[in-house]
Parts: sequence; C-alpha cells; structure tokens
Amino acid sequence: MKTVRAFIIVLTSVALVSCDQGAKLDREAGVPAEVLEKRACQQNLEKIYAAIKAYQEAHKQLPNWLSDLVPGALSNTNVLICPVAGREGVKTYPGLEDPRIATSYTYDFCNREVPGTVWGGSATTMRDWKNRQRAIYGDDVPMVRCTHHERVLNVSYGGKIFESSVTWEDDPQFQRAAAGRNVGPDQ
Repeated sequence: MKTVRAFIIVLTSVALVSCDQGAKLDREAGVPAEVLEKRACQQNLEKIYAAIKAYQEAHKQLPNWLSDLVPGALSNTNVLICPVAGREGVKTYPGLEDPRIATSYTYDFCNREVPGTVWGGSATTMRDWKNRQRAIYGDDVPMVRCTHHERVLNVSYGGKIFESSVTWEDDPQFQRAAAGRNVGPDQ
C-alpha cells in the first residue's frame, strides 16, 4: 500500500511540475495573454457543455439556466467566468443574465422569452427559438456563447467550438445553410 501511495505522490508531483513548466513555456514563448485567455475560455466552454449533457442525461431535459448545473453537474463555478470577464468584470449579453448566479457566458437555450436586446425580442422562449433553428442548422446552433473576445466563442448544441460574429446567423456559412429562410424568433 505504501508503494502505491508513493507512486501516486510521485505521479502527482510530476503532473504538477509539467503543468507549471507548460505555463512557463507559454509565457517564455511570448504567447499573448489574449491567446492564453481564449484557450482557457474554450476549456471552460467544453466543461460547461459536458455539464449540460450530464444534466440532460440525468433529468431528461436541458437545464433552464446555467445555475441549474450547480452543484450537481458543475461543482466549480469559476468555470462560468471567462478569464477576460474575470479581468474586466463579469457580465453576459444584456437581457440574458442568469437569475441566480454570476456568469459571463450566455446560455442560448435558457427558458426566458427572447429579450429586446436579441433580434428585437419576442414572446417566444430562447429555447423554443433555438430548437426551431436546429431544424435549419442542425446541431451547429450555438448553445453557450462568450462575447468577451474579438470574435464570439461558441459551443454548439453538438459540442463543436467555433468563432462567429455576435449575430452568428449572418456569418456566410450559416447564411448558406438558411438559404434565405427566416431564422428569427418569430419564424
């Protein structure tokens, strides 16, 4: 048993040193802070996506808010704050704030009516609208978004991380997929 514990301690020490050396190499290589923050944000999006999928598996439905993930599917609430937002101040897209927890990420499948800050607003819920968009775009519809970077970071319903403009529906690849159809909340 002592041998196993010693082995685990050695492995843990090696892992910690490797992480420290990796961060040091990034700094020494002159990797700009915005690149490192973007990578960390992408990792946060991956963790949030995994937590949403775990919640969906356990409850047979999507969460209404990102705060529904805490503490069951997501124990570390720091994941809900983009490093840029942590530095500049926590905020999410106006009108889509989580009612129970501070988060810098926008959850587009929330169960709130489309606010006036998004496509002029609608009595349709964000979730209903995004599910209708899935009929057009498939699982490429953004599920969670971070507007704290030059281009918005998204994780799609299908788990793909990609960049877009704030109004992702206007990006060329999505315009082609929509082929002139109305993709707004009141389709």
